[in-house]
Amino acid sequence: MLALKLKKLAEKKVKKDPKLVESIINESKEIIAVGPDFIISETKHGFVCANAGIDESNVEEGLATPMPIDPDKSAKKIYESLKK
Repeated sequence: MLALKLKKLAEKKVKKDPKLVESIINESKEIIAVGPDFIISETKHGFVCANAGIDESNVEEGLATPMPIDPDKSAKKIYESLKK
């Protein structure tokens, strides 16, 4: 039943692959708004952003990258690397 609802949401409201919509929902605490090419949600981290922060850029077509489990730790690691 949920899979059917996800597919309908993906097909009718959002022009995104149903698998990506499912990933966005799985990474979300709450869905705030749905547009033709985005889903605004509150992530499990408490961030409000488009598509639960899942990024489709800089990866092969059909793939996506979720937010890090610990975004602050990841940011600190990148910062320390750049500082060197």
